[in-house]
Amino acid sequence: MNKIEYEIDYNNKIEIVYKTSKPIEIISFANSIRDISNSFQYHVSKELKQVNINSQLFIKEVRAGSVELDLVAYALPLLHIVYEHGILVNWATTLKTTIDFIKTCSKIPEFFDKREEKYIKNIVSPIAQDKSLQLFFNAYNGANVTYNFNINHDDASSIISKTPSIQEDNTENGYMYKQMLKWYQTKFDLKATTGDKAIVESISKKPKKIIFANETIKKSLTSRDDRFEKPWHELAYIVDLEIQFSDQEPILYKILDYYPEDTFDPAE
Repeated sequence: MNKIEYEIDYNNKIEIVYKTSKPIEIISFANSIRDISNSFQYHVSKELKQVNINSQLFIKEVRAGSVELDLVAYALPLLHIVYEHGILVNWATTLKTTIDFIKTCSKIPEFFDKREEKYIKNIVSPIAQDKSLQLFFNAYNGANVTYNFNINHDDASSIISKTPSIQEDNTENGYMYKQMLKWYQTKFDLKATTGDKAIVESISKKPKKIIFANETIKKSLTSRDDRFEKPWHELAYIVDLEIQFSDQEPILYKILDYYPEDTFDPAE
C-alpha cells in the first residue's frame, strides 16, 4: 500500500465517551479502544484501497463517571469531495449501520466479514458486562456536532449473544491491492477448488492456497495471453486480494480482481 502522511486534522474528530457509575474492567476496555482504532483503519483500507490514512486515538479526559477519547486522522486533500462530512463520519455511520444490522439478525450470516464482526464484538464488550456503562460517539467539525449515536447495555448484549464463535487472535482477514501474483501450482481445472497455489512475495515468499471471487477471474488467470510467448502459468499478474490469517500467518488468498493491462513476463 502507498502510505501517505499529512498533518493531523484536529478540526474533524470523533469524540468517544464511555459513561459509567462503576469501575471499568481494564482488559475489555483496552480491547474496546484498540478495536475502535482498528475498525477505522480497516474501514479506510476497504474504502480507499491503496491509500493508507494514519489515525491516532488520544485519551482526552478521565474523570469520575466517564472516560473521553478523541479519534483523529491525518488530513488528505480532496477527501471532503468524496465524503461530505469526512472519512471519520463515513466510518461512524457505517459502524452504526452495521451494529443495527447485527441487532436485527437472528443469526449473523456466514458471508458477514469476520474481522469486522470481531472488532465490533470487542468494541461493545465492556458495555455488555456493565449495565451502567454506555458508549457515545460524537463526530465534530470544529465546534459543530455532525453525527452522533450511542450503544447501551441492551444493544451490546444483543451483539455479544450473536457472536459467540469469534476468538481473539485466531483467524482474521486483510486486504491488499495491486499486488504481484505468480503461479506456483494449479490443477488446470476451472472447477477445481483444491491444489491451486500462488506466491505473493509482498506478503510471503511461500506459496499459499488461492481461491477466486468468481470463475471469470480464474479463467482469466488460467488462459493463454496472446501478448506473450510464455504460457500463462509463467506470467506475473497484478491482483487485488483478501488475505486470511491464522495466528498472524497468511494461510489463504482470495483473488478479488485483477488488472489484465498490467500482466507481464517476470523474466524480462
